[in-house]
Amino acid sequence: MQKIFDQLNPWWQKEKIETKIPRPKYLEILKKNINNQEILLLLGSRRVGKTTIMKQWIDYLIKQKNKHRNILYLLLDHPELKDQSLLKLVDEFYKFNNLSNQQKTYIFLDEIQYKKNWDQEVKALYETKNIKFFLSGSAISLISRQKTFLTGRYLKYIVQPLDWQEFQIFSQNRDILLFADWRLS
Repeated sequence: MQKIFDQLNPWWQKEKIETKIPRPKYLEILKKNINNQEILLLLGSRRVGKTTIMKQWIDYLIKQKNKHRNILYLLLDHPELKDQSLLKLVDEFYKFNNLSNQQKTYIFLDEIQYKKNWDQEVKALYETKNIKFFLSGSAISLISRQKTFLTGRYLKYIVQPLDWQEFQIFSQNRDILLFADWRLS
């Protein structure tokens, strides 16, 4: 388990996080909600940038809090995590990093819809540990049916494809335009 945790959380070894081009309106969501207890739930279609936004949030937290080992990111569609419960994964994280239940931790669960009973497990952790949760998922209808255990405990945000202002920011980056240049030649 330690190996997969280390692969998914390179900041534990103080490695740089690949954050790509910023999406400031989503960073503002984090800034506005970082000190409340509500779970932040990012929903949206595939390939709209939910994982990138989560990594940008992680980068921001590391710069603000400077607690690299208090942040856990899990990609829940990873085959090695398939049969592991969230409760066990979080317990392993706490053990690996010598964290107590009272220490503030930040847990990012990407592609939450791949975990059966995820809402019950998140609620149990939410109630027993000092965790700020960040969840993402692509299957909006699936997630909508399962979040009854979290009623009153989460804030939902829909990640949209780039708007005009974001497109302009992206267009200023030559690397992003390589695909467009290829199509025009």
